[in-house]
Amino acid sequence: MQILCYINEDERYKAIEEHIASLGKVEQCNSFDLLIKHLEKDINPFIIIDFALFPDEDALRDMLLRIEGLAPHSFMIGIGNREKDVSQSLMRNYNLIVIGNNPDEYKHLSILLHYLDKGEPDSNNNSDGKTVFLGRSKAVQTIVDQVKKVGYSNIHILLTGETGTGKTELAKYIHEHSGNKQYPFMHINCAAIPEHLLEAELFGYKKGAFTGASFDRTGKFEAAGQGTICLDEIGELPLHLQAKLLRVLDEHIYYPLGTSIPVYMKARIIAATNKDLVKEVHEHRFREDLFYRLNIIEINIPPLRNRREDIPVFFDYYLKKYCFEHQIKIPKIDSEAYDVLTYHNWYGNIRELQNVIQQLVLKGKASITVDDLQKKISNNSVGYIIQQAEDLLPMAEVKKKYATYVYNRVQNQVQTSKILDIDVKTLRKLIQPNRS
Repeated sequence: MQILCYINEDERYKAIEEHIASLGKVEQCNSFDLLIKHLEKDINPFIIIDFALFPDEDALRDMLLRIEGLAPHSFMIGIGNREKDVSQSLMRNYNLIVIGNNPDEYKHLSILLHYLDKGEPDSNNNSDGKTVFLGRSKAVQTIVDQVKKVGYSNIHILLTGETGTGKTELAKYIHEHSGNKQYPFMHINCAAIPEHLLEAELFGYKKGAFTGASFDRTGKFEAAGQGTICLDEIGELPLHLQAKLLRVLDEHIYYPLGTSIPVYMKARIIAATNKDLVKEVHEHRFREDLFYRLNIIEINIPPLRNRREDIPVFFDYYLKKYCFEHQIKIPKIDSEAYDVLTYHNWYGNIRELQNVIQQLVLKGKASITVDDLQKKISNNSVGYIIQQAEDLLPMAEVKKKYATYVYNRVQNQVQTSKILDIDVKTLRKLIQPNRS
């Protein structure tokens, strides 16, 4: 096992090394240049990152993007404050695991690294190091068969399905079964990034391209190289960027902001959406020519309620995952509890199921009963939340509860604000106690 520690404080490094030295070769990288040199020669090491080295989350995001481009299959563990130093969205986008910055937390590192190295559920990998696309239903088998047919071609693919059905995981699975699997997989959520920043995220920029551009920045297309770029929530892409994306698809070139020198695009594009793009085209919110360029192969992921036999598979998988993350013993499950799981409609799909499982795990009970599940499932309904209030609620409180309910379902502030028809700033005020 190769472990790189991007930590420049010697005492902190020694305190961490003490717990992980027996696992393999451990190297201290006290500068970013040294870390890059190791990443250029080491194959997918484990990387421990001290958040104290970064002035803000933007600086951390830039570094994670560089790492992902050089070592796309590395596992990254952050040392710092989960609430203050890093957002939940950044942790999800870069598969970043965060532990606290204190000696009591360091002792868990050896367990965590050993667990990840063995490909246990938290890594979402099988023994071959490839992403697992979970499910045992006929629908999942059909999807797997489709991937086998198109995986090794470089054809662009459109993934469709409701929010929370697993489109990003499927995109990773396709990449891992492609002829370009040795190159990076890059993911960008078009709905999660403000419009004025999205073009820079996609195409990068040169120093001086705009006010505040004090250095060159690599965009997702360049970072992907000959690999795969997943454009999640493609239906949210602004029309002017749709035109630029169409040019990339037609001419295989793009222009970083601040330069007239074209860059050749070699990556495969996998687009994903929960919208009906045909309807979006008819209502002039999505370009028809771009739709046809992206929709060469469409793979639809059905909602959980249409493949109920997959629900216990997801439940067992994420139960083990979250128990490990929180260092909690896996509880026993009443056999009847699986019936409750299977017959619930899960309109929030896998994300709703994950939310329920996390709540159950954090209770720390030795077993999960039918009653536990029924309470958690009903408690996730906004109607139940309002009905259980001791007093009649003022409208302001109802708004807060409903906004929180929608956000918990969607897990994305930009998308939640669009559903509620409010701006993101207003949404943050409504969900402030619960925001990530």
